Amino acid sequence: MKSNLHIPPDIPLNDQDELIPKFAEIGLDQFAPYLLNRITSRWNSSILEAARQYGLTTRQMRTLAVLSDKDGRPVNDLATLTVTNQSTMSRALISMEKKGFIMRKPRSSDSRFIEVYLTEKGRQVFERFWPVFYWHFRRLFHGVEESEFAAFVATLHKILRNVQHQPF
Repeated sequence: MKSNLHIPPDIPLNDQDELIPKFAEIGLDQFAPYLLNRITSRWNSSILEAARQYGLTTRQMRTLAVLSDKDGRPVNDLATLTVTNQSTMSRALISMEKKGFIMRKPRSSDSRFIEVYLTEKGRQVFERFWPVFYWHFRRLFHGVEESEFAAFVATLHKILRNVQHQPF
């Protein structure tokens, strides 16, 4: 049984004039946000356990990973990319700087902006952790064909673009 639910016109849904199914009609096994949340929770637990063996927190590991991809990122970009609020990110960076993993420097073109860089120690820590991280990544996608993986990542990018403009 479907109920007639009003969907605000600014939400681009292909079927906004259609009747909206009840949640029970979709079910947990077909509700993608629920599945993503379960997967993310299990992934985070596995990675935290592995990171602890290297003396890292999940946030530190994420920060090292993001900086190893592209060094010299502004603090607000790091917060976004590590899924951390700004004040928590700032405290984490202080801790990481004390451990010698990163250094913070004012941007050369505008000293109001602080950029974060990996130190050699931070790079070495992440390079030691990377094989474990990669093993968990491969395990996560075991049995997924290359074409399925490519389509999945493309879909995730579309979804990410959809949520980046949301006011939350």
